[in-house]
Amino acid sequence: MHPRAEPAVLAEFYRRVRPPGFWGRTAAALGEDPRASRRELARGLGRVVREGLVLYLALYGSVRLLFPLPGSGRLGAVVALAIAGGLVLWARRRGD
Repeated sequence: MHPRAEPAVLAEFYRRVRPPGFWGRTAAALGEDPRASRRELARGLGRVVREGLVLYLALYGSVRLLFPLPGSGRLGAVVALAIAGGLVLWARRRGD
């Protein structure tokens, strides 16, 4: 078991780094919104999921346009690329 860190050390770390996650007690001790840290963590995880989806759709669409399967159309590839582009534009408008 690890020894507990001193509150002053935790406060200094939080002020410098602003880590996302479960730092509500430290944030509240510093007079900040304790839920802000969790909201930032949720936004970061949402970005990871969105960017992974964009990457997958862009790769799938590109490969299917360059190397179509026999007997299949290219509509799925175009739709995948359109959705990936739409997600990128949506993220830019939001400022993510």
